[in-house]
This record gives sequence, structure tokens and C-alpha cells, in this order.
Amino acid sequence: MRRSEKELLHDALAAIRRSEAPEGMRCRVVAVDGPGGAGKSSLSEWLAAELGAPVVHTDDFASWDNPIEWWPTLLEKVLRPLAAGHPARYLPNSWGGPARDQVTVEPQDFVILEGVTASRAAFRPYLAYRIWIETPRQLRLKRGIERDGEEMRRQWLKCMEEEDRYVEQERPEEHADLVLPGDKELWAEASEQESMNEPVERRTGRGRVPRTEMVSGELIRLIHALEAAGVTVWLDGGWGVDALLGEQRREHDDLDVVIEMRDVSALQEALRSVGYSYQHRKAPLSFEIVDSEGRQVDVHPIVFDERGNGVYRMDSGKTWVYPAEGFAGVGQVAGEEVRCLTPQVQMLVHSGYELSAKDHEEIRVLQERFGVEPPPGYQHPE
Repeated sequence: MRRSEKELLHDALAAIRRSEAPEGMRCRVVAVDGPGGAGKSSLSEWLAAELGAPVVHTDDFASWDNPIEWWPTLLEKVLRPLAAGHPARYLPNSWGGPARDQVTVEPQDFVILEGVTASRAAFRPYLAYRIWIETPRQLRLKRGIERDGEEMRRQWLKCMEEEDRYVEQERPEEHADLVLPGDKELWAEASEQESMNEPVERRTGRGRVPRTEMVSGELIRLIHALEAAGVTVWLDGGWGVDALLGEQRREHDDLDVVIEMRDVSALQEALRSVGYSYQHRKAPLSFEIVDSEGRQVDVHPIVFDERGNGVYRMDSGKTWVYPAEGFAGVGQVAGEEVRCLTPQVQMLVHSGYELSAKDHEEIRVLQERFGVEPPPGYQHPE
């Protein structure tokens, strides 16, 4: 891949991060538009991973019988609720398959709207950024037949005629902030291009190389950078316990923070600006970011529900809920006041996994200092 193509993608990502939500919108919706088979889904997945954003697919509203004129439902169920700061809820079309579960999209910093007509005129007042993917017709048809089978060729040709009318009437490429070629999945290649030669996994985690402990001065530097970027963080893990105690009791391998999902992109940008450029895993799951010397930040994204509870998605796909009152914790690190989880929630998170010696010590300290009972079924080591 030529360097100019890679730069084009990363310039686009930077432009999206700088974009502003239209007046009245509570989040920034990025539209990835283009005909069927253009490569929209691949780009959307890349953007979603980079931005920590959910993806709404127009295919969830379309059908073979109605490939284009389904848009009022998406407007009502998705864009208008998000504009008002409410969750979007809808039942995806099953396309002749078994019924699917309701989808809920919480309002957050970025939401990707992907699919045919995603940047149509009716949606533009809600969009912060518009991308159009231009792909040769024969390549699009080839991709579609490979995906859906030769028996769907006639349906594909029919849908392509509908798409042609949409393009002719609305000229989406002329209203796009960026037009990309879809004949090569440049974004897939770009996502595989790391800024170092060895796998990212080797640079993150407990066995990472190099490794540098997370000291109090660095923690405060990061908190200041994140606050300047408008990102609210709550300390979790070992530093969260020590902040509650107001003293550092041991060396810390990393810094655990809880943030809102909508702040993931701003956090990534802020940490990059202070040298944290290697990332392993991506939102909505927890992820790790390290700097060149091996200092590590573990990020746990949450979405607040209507009651103020923090809903966290685990690797299993299940959710774990931080109680709303758990975000009221205040502690001190190096003489500075910091937000952290309360002693009750810090105790609660010490369950569901094999505890280490330091975990047992933290449970003991939390119980002695704050009178918090250990998790149900907990047994002190002999």
C-alpha cells in the first residue's frame, strides 16, 4: 500500500475526531455510504474499533422488497432518539431468517451509521461526517454473489437498479466529506500496519517487554492530560485502593481506569499525545495502552444506564454492572484529589476470578480501614 493511501485514512480518522455534532445532536454520527458490495462494512468495523463506537447497519431496516425507502423508520428509531440524548432501540430485519433480538444503542461520543443510503438527504441534519465509497459495479456484484450465492443474482441486480436511482437523485458523493475507493480494503491493511515490527500483544500485559511500573507522578500526569481533554476517569484496581487509603502501599504494574464509552476516542487521543501509542484490544471491551517504555493503562469502558449504573461488557459477552453509588469515591495520590471507585465497589470487583496475594491484601485492607465486608463466599488465606 502506498504511503499516501495510508495517510488518507489516518487523516480522515483525525478529521472525524475533530468533527462537531450538528446543532441539537448529543453525539457525532459518522455515515459510511456506498452501493451494495462497495466495502462499507469493512471500513465501518475499522472505524468503530478506532473510535470505540457502535455501528448501526441500514441493512437492519432494509429488505429485498424494500432496499431503499425504509428510511423513515431509522429516522424515528435511531437518529431522533440519539439527537435527544436517548437510547436508540429497534428490531433488526431478519431478511427471511429467524427473528432477531432488539438492538439498543446508547448515546455516546461517536456512532457509525453504515449502509446503502446512510448519508441520504433526510439524514444529513444528524450527521457529523459523511464518507462515500466508490467501487466498480462488476466488483460489487462479484462480492455480492460470493456472499449470498448465485441464486441471488437477480435480486442483486434489482437492488443495484434501486441504488442507481438513489445515486442519480441525491448525488451522495457530492455531499461527502470524503470519497474513498472500495476496490481495495485499504482500511483493513491500515489496521494491520502497526507502528512497530513485533506483535502488540508482546508490548502489553503483565509479561510485556519493556515494562516500567506506574508511579504516582506519571499517574497524575495522565490524569491532568485526560482532564484537559474533557475525559472523566475513576481509578480502579491497585491504584484505586491506594488512592482511597491516601498512600502508596506497593509497586503498581499498571493503572486501571473506568471511563464512559463515549469518551474512548478522546482518551485515546489524549494518551497518544503524551506518548501512549501501543494498544491491545479495543472498545467496547476493556483494552490496554502502553508507552514506549512499557508503562500501561488498562481502560474499562462503561455505559451509564437510566439509573446511573455503569454497564460494562465482559469478554464473554455478558455485562457486569458498577452500582451508581460506586462512582462517588474520592481519594488522594501524591497529595492530589482524584476520583476513584468507592470502597464498597472496590471490594465487589475482587470476585469472580482467582485471587492473588495482592488481591487478598487489598481485601484485608478494605475491610479493616473501611469496614466493608468481603465478597460472599470469600475465605481469608491461611
